[in-house]
Amino acid sequence: MHKLAAVLLVVSAVIAGTLSLQGLAQPAATAPAASAPASDVVIKGVSTMPVTFDGNVSKFEYADAACASFPNGHGIVDVSAKCFDGYLYFAFQIPDLSPHPGDDIVIMLDTDHSRHAAPGKTDIRAYVRRNMENSRMQQGDGQKWADYYGDWEYRSALYSTGREVEARIPLKSLGIEPGKKAALGLAFRIWDNKPQQTYNWPAGSNENKPDTWGTLTIDLTE
Repeated sequence: MHKLAAVLLVVSAVIAGTLSLQGLAQPAATAPAASAPASDVVIKGVSTMPVTFDGNVSKFEYADAACASFPNGHGIVDVSAKCFDGYLYFAFQIPDLSPHPGDDIVIMLDTDHSRHAAPGKTDIRAYVRRNMENSRMQQGDGQKWADYYGDWEYRSALYSTGREVEARIPLKSLGIEPGKKAALGLAFRIWDNKPQQTYNWPAGSNENKPDTWGTLTIDLTE
């Protein structure tokens, strides 16, 4: 009888709001893990994995690379980026079930991260077409893109279910020195002739508006 009375008193206290629960153990809150924004690619240090620059993208060559991905209508485009032997490397694995000679991947860099509203002289882009002979580079003139003959190199490997592309750019041509850290604007654009569709990374970016591009951080201080 005494136990029942005690229980009733506790219940009454809780209902009345007079019983403090501060002394009861509460589960600790778990903070969500921090992650880089979807429009950022961060390269930390120089890669230790050699690259055979032939267009074939090996998971071993890019095992320590920074990564990004985006859909292209046939699946997911996987992008790897790393620095090795004085070059900035990009590697693309592009699913494509309706290949066309005019299909391309465009790599865009804002070399001083000035984020202009229109392509400036520090903005460069490379068209790497499925038909490699038609690949070309362009540089901004402050209003639009103009042909430019730089020192980028490209290689491509074709498969029945898509293609793989490697591109490399000398770090010195981007003004990036060993042991330094730099931020650049970065964007990719895929044109698929079948079904006449454009796919962009980051989502919503515009190849003619560098202020919509993502960010590539190259940290060679490590």
